[in-house]
Parts: sequence; structure tokens; C-alpha cells
Amino acid sequence: MVVAAALVLSVGAAQDGAQVYTEAGCAGCHGAEGEGGAGPALAGNSNLEAAEYHISRILNGGAGMPAFRDQLSDAEIAAVANHERMSWGNSFSEVSAQEVAQERSGQSGGDGESGGTQSGGSESGGAADAASTQAGETTGTQAGQVNLSTEVVAEGLVSPVQLTAPDGDERRFVVDRVGKIYILDAENKRLETPFLDLSEKIVALQDDFDERGLLGLAFHPNYADNGHFYVYYSAPLRASAPQNWNHTSHVSEFTVLTDQPNQADPASERVLLEVDQPQFNHNGGALAFSPGDGYLYIALGDGGAADDVALGHPPIGHGQDVTSLLGNVLRIDVDRGWPGYAVPQDNPLVGKEGHDEIYSWGWRNPWRMSFDRGGDHGLYVATNGQNLWEAVYEASVPGNYGWNTLEGTHCFDTQLPNESPEECAQVGANGEPLLLPVIEYPHLANQGDSPVAGTSVIGGYVYRGAALPELQGRYVFGDWSNDFAEPKGQLLMGSVPNTPGALWSLEQVAQLDAYVLGFGEDSSGELYALTTDTTGPTGTTGKVHKIVAGE
Repeated sequence: MVVAAALVLSVGAAQDGAQVYTEAGCAGCHGAEGEGGAGPALAGNSNLEAAEYHISRILNGGAGMPAFRDQLSDAEIAAVANHERMSWGNSFSEVSAQEVAQERSGQSGGDGESGGTQSGGSESGGAADAASTQAGETTGTQAGQVNLSTEVVAEGLVSPVQLTAPDGDERRFVVDRVGKIYILDAENKRLETPFLDLSEKIVALQDDFDERGLLGLAFHPNYADNGHFYVYYSAPLRASAPQNWNHTSHVSEFTVLTDQPNQADPASERVLLEVDQPQFNHNGGALAFSPGDGYLYIALGDGGAADDVALGHPPIGHGQDVTSLLGNVLRIDVDRGWPGYAVPQDNPLVGKEGHDEIYSWGWRNPWRMSFDRGGDHGLYVATNGQNLWEAVYEASVPGNYGWNTLEGTHCFDTQLPNESPEECAQVGANGEPLLLPVIEYPHLANQGDSPVAGTSVIGGYVYRGAALPELQGRYVFGDWSNDFAEPKGQLLMGSVPNTPGALWSLEQVAQLDAYVLGFGEDSSGELYALTTDTTGPTGTTGKVHKIVAGE
């Protein structure tokens, strides 16, 4: 239920809780009390026993409720919370107006640091926790007015998927899926000669749609001194790969020419990793160095097809099989182990079953991954869902992120991919908890009353620039398009909740008349959206849009 008009309630003396509850329309938002207590939207939520949870949810909205921060007085909020307490049989003490005032004054509007422990990726994950958030329970901050726009700073590309820059470098490097990396200078001029051209090394791409290609770029933290950078690209299938598989992913190191800073040395390639892929899709491909530990993180999808079930997929799926490199985020030390790499000894599977390189597993298609350059330097991974749900994870904690036991916070069944079963395993194959996302939204066919729906999440960045102070600490990302036939990409924003463990608040801040392929961050922390007008890697409609303040 959505309350469209402002509530007309007296401010001052506490009203009868049932009256306020009814006038505010709360009962219609999350189910009648007589039908299972808190109603289906809150079923199984252990947070209901905490008074502050009720207060924060009523202030900020949750389970489809409108936010009452500005409409109700402290006494009226307390009355609603106490009515819920009595109706639902909760055990916390009676809520006072003073408690509400303290909670209200302690809510900052969400512009604080957003890294680290404020995440759904905590040790409390699992299907039981998934049940508490399946209906979209979201206790978020009130973001305030955010008005964003975009301005095109580069065009004439084919299929741009990433923009990045070395620390302290005013140049911006744009990754085009077709195998080329271009430089944009400080005046937004694209240098004619690519910084690196791998178009002859990548697999032949399909014109209508393809998820392969040159997909990732990361500069070494000491790039200014050593000139090293790293790329992820899809090469033709190597001879030693399983028969009938599709291609082989390469993670390679290159070095810039010492006398030509705008030109990489194509002969300097050092292949660090080769991973065979059974299908053309679900490649992942993002690379990122942690500002905390200095290691290189590598995102790999589950190998493709659908449901993690197809030729080349193990019975439990690549996502849950730690003896496979697919469906994982890897973590390696590129400064040791020459001519290859070394494995950090605190990686979670060192000395256990599974590949030592694995940092986290249970990923379907981690399409874009980034570290927060501020805060606690949290790791954010967006992963494409199957048929129903898209999700973003604060994935700093190593462990199992659920696929294909979970799709976001929801149970998943490979035999029923268009449904979210009520029950599923609560742990992984080795008893580890299943970690949950911080952001989730439905597909269009499953939208219900969600304010946001889409088809394919495109991971972004926590904003730490200076030009848009209202975005500080918020996660800016997008969705490929809310229409397959017509390009209608979305620019989205997530804000950290006041209630630990709750999903972040989510809103659409702009719509782009293009397919959104990726996002970028320059050395100053300003953000960019990368788009194309076609579904496949053809033509020259690829653009780079800088995210700027709206009018």
C-alpha cells in the first residue's frame, strides 16, 4: 500500500495506537494481524523483538510501508510501535516518545561511511535470514532530494564496459569489449591510438549479443613506478580444454612502454591465469586491487547457460563446488610467485578442500565489482540473478554467497526457476553460512509493489567524489534495461540502512535511453555510466556519460 496524501494527524498528545495505525494505513501495508501476526512480509523476522527496529521501520518505511519520518510526531510513532507490540505479541517494553526522539535524532540521512560491516554479508546469513527478507523488508535511510543527470564525454565506441584510472592520474582508461582500451585525456579527448589492442587475441564475438570479450582492467597500486596493469579477456578455447567447451578466460599482466606513457607494450604479456569456460555467458571478468591488502581480486561467473546446470557444470553447480574456479571471486598476490602468482595464506580455503585462490564462492555472474575508496574499503559485488531477483553484496567477508541455493535473499530450485521456494538449505556443502545481499530488486514480471524493477544488475561504486556531496557514501549502480526490445537503462542508488542487517533503501535516480553496460570511477572519485544502443558488440553507439548534478 502507498499513502499518496499527507497524513492528517494531530501533533502533540499521544493518540490511541490503533487509531494512528489505522489512519496511517499501516495494516494494509504488511498484512492483517489476524493472518499470522506481523503478516507475510515480516514472517520469520527475528528483528521484531527489538523496539528500535519497530521505531526505525516506522520512521523510514519497510515491508512496503511508506516512511513516516516527517508525518508523525514522536508520540504517534510510539503509539504505532506499541500497537504492533501488543498485536503481534512482542516481548519488548513499552516504547516512549523519548525513545523515538532519540532514534529520530540519531539517523543521519545516510551520508556516512558505508564500507565494512554494514552489510548483508555477515555471519548471520542463511536461508532462515533469507526468509526474513524475502518479502523485501527494507529499513533504509531517508536519502533526501537527489537530482542527477549525465553528460556525454566520449562516444563512437562499440561496447564500453569499464572506465578506470591509476591513482593520481587525470587520464581515464575506457575498456571496450571488442578488445581495445582507449585513453580519455583531461579535456575529454579520446586518443586515436588505443592504449592496448587485444582484438586479435579475443574470441570471435557474436553480433547480436555476447558476454565475452575484453571485460576487466586494473592498474597495479604502484603503477606510477612499475607500469604494470592487468586485464581479463576471453580467448579462443585452448587445446587442453574439455571437448565442446566454449572459450578460455585469461588474466594477464601487461606493462606500459617506458618512453610512451600512452602506449602499453603488447609484447609484455604475462599470463597469470587461464580458466576454461563451458558456455559463452556468465564470465564475470571484473578485476580490482584492494586498497586494504593490496591483493588482486578476480570475479568469475558460473560458466554460463542457466541455473548453473548444463554441459560442463557439476551436479551441485560451479557456484557451490569449491573444486572449480568458476563461480568465485579469487584473491591472489601478483607481486610474488613469479612467473605466476602467490596465494595469500589467509585465503579461506588454504589447507582445506578447494582451490587456494578462492576468496568467496556461490556467485552466478558477478557483473562488476569494486572497492570503496573510502570508509572501510568494502568490496561490492553485483551479481545477475536467474529469472526473479537481482542483487548487490557487500562481500568483504570471505565465504559462500549462496548461488545456486539462493537467488539473492530467496531460495532457488533449479527445477522451478520461476518460483522462489519457501524452504531450502541454510548452509553450504561444508556447513558454512550462506551470505546475503545488501541490495535486492525484482525482475519486471515479479515487480509487485517494488519501486524498482529491472532485468540485469550492473555493478557500480560507492561515491567518494567532491562534485556531488549529496551522493557521499551511497552506492551508485544501474540496470541494463527495463525493456529488452527498447534500450531503457536505469541509474540506481542504494543507501545504507539504520537497522543493521536490513536491505538498503533503493531508488531510481535517472533513466537512460540506452543499454547500461558498466560504470567507471576516475582518480578523483567521480563516476561514469557506460552505454550502447545495441544489444550486441556492433556499431559505434557506445558512449561514456559522466554523472553530474541535475538541473
